[in-house]
Amino acid sequence: MTTRRFLMLAAGASALPLPAFAKENDTTLPPPLPQLSGLTLTRADGTATTLGAELGPGRATLVSLWATWCGPCVQEAQHLAKLRAAHTPDKLDIVGINVEKKRDEQKIAAFLKKGKVNYAQFRGDPEATYIAFGGSLPITLPRLYVFSASGTPLAMFGRYDGGKTLKAIDAAVAIALKG
Repeated sequence: MTTRRFLMLAAGASALPLPAFAKENDTTLPPPLPQLSGLTLTRADGTATTLGAELGPGRATLVSLWATWCGPCVQEAQHLAKLRAAHTPDKLDIVGINVEKKRDEQKIAAFLKKGKVNYAQFRGDPEATYIAFGGSLPITLPRLYVFSASGTPLAMFGRYDGGKTLKAIDAAVAIALKG
């Protein structure tokens, strides 16, 4: 079983206990969303867009970087689908970005079906997208980022530890939704 490191940096986040698998030196948070708004993405139909064009103003936001070869990404996608069902898009934006170098649209479609994905999906240049969010190469997945309604990064999840991680994601989302 893999573990999943995460970091929570938010007013009020200190009330959340960091699990034993959190690493003190894992401090990589992305820049605020306004700085990421120009990030070039591609829709499934091949049209170009930017991250900023796809996000609504004043909404908490989750951004998930994933690939079809990432087993934990499927469980995370299923959980994000539940979050989408529980929180309307006018309160919470959820964006998935596939960061595979060699994209196989059939594999992507199978992943999205298995993950029961019901939130926005895009394709991003793997290295440019990963680096824009503060990652350093090589790419390690899954990666999930939680932002406040003002665009401030609140949490980064970098490894997966099953239910512990999903509970921590829920806690970070609750903080983001509180504003």
